[in-house]
Amino acid sequence: MLLQCSWVALVFVLVLVLVLEQTRTATANADKQTRPTTFSKTCPEDASPNCHPGNKCTKCHPTCKYCQNLSNDTCDVSDCMVCKDDLFLITKYSDGTGQCVPEEVAFKPTCPIENKLCLPGNKCTTCPPRCRYCWSQTADMCFAVDCLECEPGFVHHRGLVDIRGSCHSPARGYKPTCPKSFAGCSTKNQCLKCSLGCDYCQDYGVAQCASTKCLRCSTGFEFVPVQTEAGATYGECVLQQFHQQWQQSHPQQATPQTHRKAKATSNWAVLDIVLQTVTVFLVSFVEFISLLSHTLHSYSLLTYVKDTLQP
Repeated sequence: MLLQCSWVALVFVLVLVLVLEQTRTATANADKQTRPTTFSKTCPEDASPNCHPGNKCTKCHPTCKYCQNLSNDTCDVSDCMVCKDDLFLITKYSDGTGQCVPEEVAFKPTCPIENKLCLPGNKCTTCPPRCRYCWSQTADMCFAVDCLECEPGFVHHRGLVDIRGSCHSPARGYKPTCPKSFAGCSTKNQCLKCSLGCDYCQDYGVAQCASTKCLRCSTGFEFVPVQTEAGATYGECVLQQFHQQWQQSHPQQATPQTHRKAKATSNWAVLDIVLQTVTVFLVSFVEFISLLSHTLHSYSLLTYVKDTLQP
C-alpha cells in the first residue's frame, strides 16, 4: 500500500513539472510576439554602427535618411545619422549624429572639420605646394596665400587680411617673422610667430615674440616705440582708435613724436600767454594815454576860461 502511494505521488509531481514548463514556454512566446523590436525604424541596426537600441526618434528631419535621439522622440536637423542623397553629414555629437548640409558648405579633405582653423564652405580640392591645409570660398584650387597650415619643414607666414597666409622655407639665418629684406632684422632672430597686429618681429632665444618686440605693425595698428637695441627700434602695435587711450595710460612709453608735439604745444601755449599779456598791457597803456590827454585838454580849457573871466 505504501509503495503504491509513492508511485502516485511521483507521477503527480512529474505531471505538475510538465504543466509548469509548458506554461512558461507559452508565456515567453507570447511575450516575444508582443514585445517591440530592439532598434527603431528611424535608425535600424544595419543603418549605422552608431545606431543605438535606446533611440526614441519616431520621425526624422527631411534632410535625414536615418536619425537618432536618446532623450527625445522628436528629431531635429542636428540629429541625423545618415543623410539623404547629395547631402553630407557634419558630425556634432559623440553618438555620431549631426547635420546634413549641401556639398558647397561641407568640409573637404583640404580643410577638414577636425582642424580648428577650417570653416565650412571651403571649395578647394587641391592645396598649393608646401601647404597641408588650405581654404577658399571662391576657387576650386587654392592659391599660395590661401594656406592655413604648412607641411613639416615650412614656416607659415600670415597674411594681412585673415589667418590664411603662405608657406616659406626658412631663409638661411633669417625667419619669415623678420626677413632679410626688412631693415633691422638679424640672423639671430628665433621668433616663429609675432603678436597680434604685428607683421615683423624678432627676439633671441624664444619662439613666440613678445608684444614689445615688433618692428612693423599691420594695417590698422599704430607702432609705438619702446626701445632701441642694436640699431633696431622695437615697439608695440596698438589699434589706431585706442592709440590716444594707450598714450594716456602709458605716459612713460609715449612716442618721441608725442614728446615733440607735447613740447611744441607747450611752447606755443607760453608764447600765447606772453602775447596776451603784452596786448593787455598795450591796451591799458593806450587807454591811460588817452585819459591823460583828455585830462590835460580839460585842464587847459579850464585855465583858458579862468584867464578869460578875470578882469
